[in-house]
Amino acid sequence: MVATIGWRVVLFSVTPEVPPMIEAVLRECGHRLVGIVTAPGPRSRRTDGYRGIAQLARPDLDVIVSNHPAHWAAQIAPLRPDLLLTLSFNWVIPGDVLALPRLGAINVHDALLPRNRGLNATGWALRNADPEHGVTVHYMTPRLDDGPILAQGRVPLSDDDDIDTLWPRVMSQGPATLGVALGRIAAGDPGTPQREEEATYHSHFEADWLYLDWAKTARDTHLQARSWSGTRDAPRGAIGTIEGVRTRVLKTRLTDEPGNGAAPGTVLRREGETLLIQCGDRPLLILRHQPEPTD
Repeated sequence: MVATIGWRVVLFSVTPEVPPMIEAVLRECGHRLVGIVTAPGPRSRRTDGYRGIAQLARPDLDVIVSNHPAHWAAQIAPLRPDLLLTLSFNWVIPGDVLALPRLGAINVHDALLPRNRGLNATGWALRNADPEHGVTVHYMTPRLDDGPILAQGRVPLSDDDDIDTLWPRVMSQGPATLGVALGRIAAGDPGTPQREEEATYHSHFEADWLYLDWAKTARDTHLQARSWSGTRDAPRGAIGTIEGVRTRVLKTRLTDEPGNGAAPGTVLRREGETLLIQCGDRPLLILRHQPEPTD
């Protein structure tokens, strides 16, 4: 990582685990975290994470808790930030805030931009069986996930992955990727423009995507179940009916075991919690599941 004349950095985040990681990278690069902005979030994206962020305040680190984006520019200006940084935040940053720092604002996004802009990027990568996933650090513009790319960290994504195996590998790319981005900023690099023709944009999953249809192929059912990854935008598990019981399917695995001609949805084998269920083409292993309340 490149050491430079120290910058004053303000972070936007709602995840308590994020500031220590960001501060460690900034310190290694010779910079200083001087403030954090956190918030409960809009009605559709509420989180309690801001409570943990608030506890990180100390004499040399201000924490601003505000659910009013129109107030942020006035609240942040006294901190004299050289750079703004967002990671795991639940509001769109207003233009007057982006204009404050002399070096601009950067975002850490859990996708390989320009693919998977928007909400629930990792869930969409799992759903669409992207061949690779990762993290992108990019300059921010008033448009969501739109600005020039400074650095990317890539990891392979296979049918065997779900959030439990993929997310730790993605997060492991974060510190080094951010360090590369900070080095490019220090060098005055404007970043690499995103190719708009390759861009995809996503939001919340549609309501019907929550419900499993065992007549689909085993792979399609697996992709559907694993895409509900456990974030606030995609609570863990898809819902299907197993032996007449409404059930939340939390973890699945593809298998080469042959079926026996049974109807889709038939439980072919039960070993403890693990079930082997016939799908439209072949069986699928259900590794974790729980009854889903009907209310």
